[in-house]
Amino acid sequence: MELEHSYQTLALLQEEYKLTKEEIDSYQANGHLMIRGMIGAEVIRHFRETIVNLAGKMYQEDSHLSIREGDKKQGMLVSHLWKRSQFLTHLAFSRRFAKTAAKLMGVEGVRLYVDYAVFKEPGDKATGWHQDHNHTLIGTDHTTTIWIPLIDLPEEMGSMGFLSGSQTLTDRIKGDSRHMREAHRKNMEYVHYGAMMQGDVTFHSGWVLHNANPNETDRVREVYSVTYVEDGVQMLDPGENKELRETVIGSAHFPDMQPGDYMQGVHFPLLYS
Repeated sequence: MELEHSYQTLALLQEEYKLTKEEIDSYQANGHLMIRGMIGAEVIRHFRETIVNLAGKMYQEDSHLSIREGDKKQGMLVSHLWKRSQFLTHLAFSRRFAKTAAKLMGVEGVRLYVDYAVFKEPGDKATGWHQDHNHTLIGTDHTTTIWIPLIDLPEEMGSMGFLSGSQTLTDRIKGDSRHMREAHRKNMEYVHYGAMMQGDVTFHSGWVLHNANPNETDRVREVYSVTYVEDGVQMLDPGENKELRETVIGSAHFPDMQPGDYMQGVHFPLLYS
């Protein structure tokens, strides 16, 4: 049986976060932003048990949700939790987060693309450098992901690092590895925010190169994330990219959709406009 929400919790999730010009400028220049204490730790604690239990259940249903590179396990990635829990929609649909996402990207409205539980068990290896946009078919450069620790994360637990300015590398044909080499040639700055507390969040662009360190502790790294997409965009045609055509079209990310269809309706709820 799911818990009930307090008025205070719901109010905090709807209340506007007052972004500064410096925060907006920093995000747009670097492709990422840390906001310390953006939401009360009590709000995160309120949702944590539901997310952990639901992620565990979904992982048991499909063990392919492990992220691996060869024989090295990097973590567990469970998506679309909000569709399985009405309780969780209050966090996934938070106007506080969605309006912040829209303001950082400089767009009029945002829809929910996907939410994730992104867990690293003790001993899980580093998550390799990548750009989220190279692995989807979203017809805009305007996406951003909020990364929300469900527990206090010491630095050695595996929080993310970013290459500032790499969100300008947007050639899908080149992909992650060539963009990574280009970022190194341009001497783009590596930024790691270190330890994060409950209530701290990061936002990062779908094009910024990022990674996550291994979990060197004896506790699971528990993170919840939501990706927001600019309102009014279409699903891209993968062209000759066979991998995207086979893995994305018909997937849970684009249910019952074909290239050219608009990302709208019940699967992509409008969260702010």
